[in-house]
Amino acid sequence: MADWLEKLEKARLENKKDFTIESIETSYKELDEALGLGGIPRGKIIEVAGAPGVGKSAIILDIIAKAQEKELNVLYLDLDRGFNREFASLRYVKCEDLLIFRPDASNPKNISLAISEMIKKNLVDIIVFDSISQLGEGIPFILQELSRDIVGTKVSVILASQLRHNFDDPRDYKTPYMQVLNQYSNIRMMIKKLESIKHGEVLIGRKIEINIYKNEMFYPKTCDIDIYF
Repeated sequence: MADWLEKLEKARLENKKDFTIESIETSYKELDEALGLGGIPRGKIIEVAGAPGVGKSAIILDIIAKAQEKELNVLYLDLDRGFNREFASLRYVKCEDLLIFRPDASNPKNISLAISEMIKKNLVDIIVFDSISQLGEGIPFILQELSRDIVGTKVSVILASQLRHNFDDPRDYKTPYMQVLNQYSNIRMMIKKLESIKHGEVLIGRKIEINIYKNEMFYPKTCDIDIYF
């Protein structure tokens, strides 16, 4: 049944002549294929969710590095105040070309106005929120404004989202403002650690599962990738 649906969706997209969306590679062939577009789409909102330390930052930095290869301008909102230049450089990010912004998360209107102005002036191609949860009650306002501002542009928005335990059900995880994120995100992916990758006794990476459970441009799909430190 799943294979039949997959073939039907592929045929639908191939026959849709106006279906042309530019994409940015993620650095992971399996993920690019699972997204169905050869990477993350431009002009859309993408949520990358996962528990702390699972690999969200590494994947986002790898996407930034690929974007910089295309000479695209990246605005990085360091809301967690945790941006690591050394780690970013190791993942081939040109930190000197990165627009790092550490705004006051308690004032979402000012953040939105600043971003909107940059979009209007074509100063930015990718906007990264790390992490969106730091905006708290400002999330709905920010996403509503962003979804409007990027219409008709090629500006991609990447939302790093932290998973939280659902204490009513320890097997369940939730992200802050799930309904709002589901409303405005065109792609939502959940990252889960599968196993560590070691060279002898030295940890050199990890195998992760990426569940793309919402994709407005393709169909939901899951893939496994290896991330090396």
